[in-house]
Amino acid sequence: MKRLLLLIFASLALPFGALAQHQWYDKYQQVLNDSDANKLLQVIEAWQKAEPESADVYAAWFNYYYKIGVSSVLSLTTEPPADGSESLMLRNDTTQETAGYLYAVPTYNDSLMNLCFQKIDAGIRKFPDRLDLAFGKIHVLMQMKDYEAALKALDAVIRRSADNHNAWLWTLDKPVDDGSAMFFDSMQDYFNRLWKVQDLSYAEQLAHMLVAAYPSNIVFRSNFAGIKGAKGENEEALKLFLDIHRDAPKDEIVIGNIAHLYLVLGDKKQAKKYYQLLLKSEDETMKEEAASAIKQIENGE
Repeated sequence: MKRLLLLIFASLALPFGALAQHQWYDKYQQVLNDSDANKLLQVIEAWQKAEPESADVYAAWFNYYYKIGVSSVLSLTTEPPADGSESLMLRNDTTQETAGYLYAVPTYNDSLMNLCFQKIDAGIRKFPDRLDLAFGKIHVLMQMKDYEAALKALDAVIRRSADNHNAWLWTLDKPVDDGSAMFFDSMQDYFNRLWKVQDLSYAEQLAHMLVAAYPSNIVFRSNFAGIKGAKGENEEALKLFLDIHRDAPKDEIVIGNIAHLYLVLGDKKQAKKYYQLLLKSEDETMKEEAASAIKQIENGE
C-alpha cells in the first residue's frame, strides 16, 4: 500500500474498554517478532480470553499462523527472481561476469496456512469494515502467488466499498481518515503488482472489477484500456482512451496513450495531433518525449 496509517493513542483520553484493548495490543506487539513463537501464542490466548470479540485478536491469530507456517530455503539460479525480490548477485572472480543469483524462496506449511486463512476469514466475516484484515489476507495471497484467490478477496473488498461508502476501520477499530483515497490508492497498487505478473489476465480481471464498481473513475478506466493495448488489442484500446479523453480532456497520460496508439496503428497525422497537445505539459519528461515523437514522425521514421 502507498499509505501507512500510524495509529497514535492518547491513553488518558481513552475509555476503559479502549484502554484495555490498547494495552493488549501493546503486549502483542512486544512479542510479535520474538524468535520464540510460544511467547506470542501465550499472549494471544490470554488476549482472546480477555477480549473474545476483538477484531485484533483475529489479526493476531492470522499473524501467528503465518509466522510459524512460512519458512525459507535458499535458491541458486542463473536468472534473478522473476518477482523482483532481493537477491545476491554472484560473479565469476576471473571474468567478473554474472555467474548466478542467490535468494530466499518462501515455503508454506499447508495445514498451518489453512489455519491462518480460517482465522482471517472468520475475522473478515465478523468485521467486514476492518480493511486491515482484508488487506492482510490479500498481501499473503499475493506473496504466495495465489492470484485467483487474491482476486476473489479483492472483489469482496470492492463490493464492500460500495456498501460502506469507503467508511473503513483499521487496527484497534480506528476509523481510516479519507477511506476513499486509501481504497483507490490501494487498488491502484494492487493493479500495478498484477500488471507485473506475466499473465495479464489477473490485472485485466481486477481492472474490470474496478470499472464495473466505479465506472466514472478515470484511473480505473485507463487501467482497463491500458490492458487492452498491452494485449495488442490496439483498436479497442484506442476507442476506450478516446472515450476517457472526452470525459477528462486534460489528462496527459490519456493523451499520451492516444498518441502512441495512433502511431502504432499507422495514423501519423492523428498521432502528431495528440503529441502536440503534450508540448505544453508542465512535465518536462513528457514534453521532451512528445517533441521527440513528433520529430520522428516528421522525419518519416
